[in-house]
Amino acid sequence: MHLTLKKRASGDIVFGLIYGTIAILALIAVRFLPVLELMPSCVFRAFTGIPCPTCGATRSLVHLANGNLSASFGMNPAFALLMFAALLMFAHDVAALFSGSRISLALTPREATLIRAGAVVVLLANWTYLALNL
Repeated sequence: MHLTLKKRASGDIVFGLIYGTIAILALIAVRFLPVLELMPSCVFRAFTGIPCPTCGATRSLVHLANGNLSASFGMNPAFALLMFAALLMFAHDVAALFSGSRISLALTPREATLIRAGAVVVLLANWTYLALNL
């Protein structure tokens, strides 16, 4: 793994701005709209009796928008972490727009495979947590 500071190219796609904007708009929407009343119940859970991997994400977002971090992590820990990651990416890309430089992470193929495998493990652990607690 190698971190470098690179000059931002004009054609670079700024995923942090995209994902961060979506996260910010979602937080604003759930803060001011009655989202929990509008959302249907989980179809997967209705058929199988176990929560789906995304169960609790909307409630987690509502708690996060209201500043209740522990309740947000309790509803769906992986989703709460994903929201924080999107907001961090947003902050990084906004800073990169103003500074002209961005942090670049270079991974070897082995490191990239380990990160993908770790993501799968985290998602399975999150689903197990949801199945035991929701």
